Amino acid sequence: MMKSPNFIWTQKFQNSATVILCVLLIGYTSFMLINTYMSQTRLYKTRLAGLKNDVEKRATAASYFFSERKNDLRNLSHSREVSAFFENRALGMSMQYGLRSSLISIYNKFRQIVEEKTIRGDKIYYRLLFIESNGELLIDSLSNNISNEQSKNCAHLLTPESTDAVIIAEGSKMAVSIPFFLKSKYSGQIFAWIAPQSIYDHLIREETSRNQFVGIASGVDNIYFPEEMRTDVLYNGLSDIRKVEVGDHKLFSVTDTHGKSVDMIAMRVEVKDTPFSIISVIPSSEVFGRISPWQLLMAMAALSIVVLAGTFIVWRANTQKLVFRTRLDEASKRENEVKQKNLELLEEISDREQAEEALRETERKLARSQKMEALGLLAGGVAHDLNNVLSGIVSYPELLLMDIPEESPLRKPILTIKESGQRAADIVKDLLTLARRGVMNTEVLNLNDMVSEYLKSPEHIKIKSYHSYVHIETNLDRRLLNIKGSPIHIEKTIMNLVSNAAEAQPDGGKVLVSTKNKYVDTPVKGYEDIEEGDFVVLRVEDKGTGIAPDDIERIFEPFYTKKVMGRSGTGLGMAVVWGTVQDHEGYINVESLEGKGTIFELYFPVTRKEIAKETSSIPTEGYMGNGETVLVVDDIREQREIASSVLNKLGYSVTTVSSGEEAIEYMKGNSIDLIVLDMIMDPGVNGYETYKEIIKTHPNQKAIIASGFSETDDVKKAQKLGVGKYIKKPYTFEKIGMAVKDELEK
Repeated sequence: MMKSPNFIWTQKFQNSATVILCVLLIGYTSFMLINTYMSQTRLYKTRLAGLKNDVEKRATAASYFFSERKNDLRNLSHSREVSAFFENRALGMSMQYGLRSSLISIYNKFRQIVEEKTIRGDKIYYRLLFIESNGELLIDSLSNNISNEQSKNCAHLLTPESTDAVIIAEGSKMAVSIPFFLKSKYSGQIFAWIAPQSIYDHLIREETSRNQFVGIASGVDNIYFPEEMRTDVLYNGLSDIRKVEVGDHKLFSVTDTHGKSVDMIAMRVEVKDTPFSIISVIPSSEVFGRISPWQLLMAMAALSIVVLAGTFIVWRANTQKLVFRTRLDEASKRENEVKQKNLELLEEISDREQAEEALRETERKLARSQKMEALGLLAGGVAHDLNNVLSGIVSYPELLLMDIPEESPLRKPILTIKESGQRAADIVKDLLTLARRGVMNTEVLNLNDMVSEYLKSPEHIKIKSYHSYVHIETNLDRRLLNIKGSPIHIEKTIMNLVSNAAEAQPDGGKVLVSTKNKYVDTPVKGYEDIEEGDFVVLRVEDKGTGIAPDDIERIFEPFYTKKVMGRSGTGLGMAVVWGTVQDHEGYINVESLEGKGTIFELYFPVTRKEIAKETSSIPTEGYMGNGETVLVVDDIREQREIASSVLNKLGYSVTTVSSGEEAIEYMKGNSIDLIVLDMIMDPGVNGYETYKEIIKTHPNQKAIIASGFSETDDVKKAQKLGVGKYIKKPYTFEKIGMAVKDELEK
């Protein structure tokens, strides 16, 4: 098939372009090869200079060290102890008369120098000698014997020709020596052996790499390397190392323990003013890299050939596959668009699932809150009715006890009735707490004090008697901040948590009660979402049976328990904890694992107020009346009778009516010193509405409010109109007596 002129021209153009491109690529590659080779050569010299600087630094450190040792011996030779010995000998003293004591002084001086001259805790000198001019050894710091009986000749160590301290090398040993002249006459020599290992450890070997060998040499053959560096690699290259001249380096090869050839480089640098030099031996790969400049040049050349050949092949292939790649790019682009849309769809689905899960969690918490609120309302109604019933059981025994002699056999059963009624009243308090209507009187508290007081209380002692195998430990923050709350409810909360923790460990164990200050700077997700703020945290931890995941959502419900009802409590313990924390505007967090234990953390808001001083109890005489008139308004007959009996006993003149309407009618034609108003009276007007009508005809009428419920909005509105204190039924002498007395004295 004949090719068209246009095709032939196009083919020639392509061939020419290919040749030009190849020539340019070859030129550029050659330039890069030469430039790389020159750069590697410069780098080779730079790294070699760096190695030399490293060895010179070690040599300089050693030189300074030896210079200090010369100064040590100069100071020693000029010391009073040495001078005294030669002066005494010149005066003709014998060993028995004067010289021996001088030698003892010199010996003690030697021992002092050996002990005090150290480098980073290691001794510099291990032996000092004092030699007479005839070579006789007078003192050896290693020996306690300074007599002439066992002296030996050390003439080979004398250097009478020297005028100053010199560094001496004997094989691998190092020493410093100084002659002593008395009136320009050579009189003796001080010779000190230096511990080579300490010099090596602290001056020469510092900052060496794992494969670097650094030693100190004297002459050609005497080279000292530490024991840990004496490997086969070092021994195999020892002959080459000895050939290295001072100030020069040498490249050589050795065989390692695996039979492989390793290129090494050795460099020797003189230690000035000493017979020593520092030798560093290191694999050349750690200095220059694993490839030499020449090897790199050859590798680059081979790579360039491959690149040129590949460029030509790729260019030919690209010409033929251009259309295919274009179509492939379009298909890939469409595929990426589909993937992006899928990712966006998946992200949208994930966001929606998270939002739905968050909504379900919110609905669960709302349902739990509504459930607890409904149960609380039920408990509050029951508590109100029980309070009215319990008033007689709690109040009448007090009245009876006032009239019965101390020796009467009736006192004990009446006291039992009173205590039983009080325990029943405590259960009513729990129900009111559950109804979130129980926190009436709050004060500034410190949780540390509350925990300590509870642990000394009869209630805790009773719990310990039931669980003697469980130990209670505390970890209370000494700098704990104060909170504002109800002491009764807080103590009940602590008691319930400790009791539950003890019961969760039937085989014995430990309950840890701790407190701490905590600032929550970002909301915390937990059993409840804890908002930002300053809190005091009460933590009760046990290692007991734990709580099952299915049960943990219901632990705060009233009467929901895994224990036997009536044996371990009323079933209201955890409900009281929940109600107390909610009433104190706090939060609860619970962590539990079956078989591992449970942690309760209660967060109470911090107050900056100080704790008020304690007030002592007031005797009955302190709240007795003086015949003042009191009107008792209550729709329950028993309540009217109880209040009337108590107030009559306290010295008041009492009138009672059974409804708010009767009270309003009575006050139209009478004047009363004080009114005791029941807040809830059904049917008819309540206490607030009754008082509002009475003050229309009797402005500033004194009154107090009594109720089986806790403080409500109507109570607060009545107090704004002028009503005084609020007291909770059942009545006690001190409670109603103090309230009436305080209001009358205003």
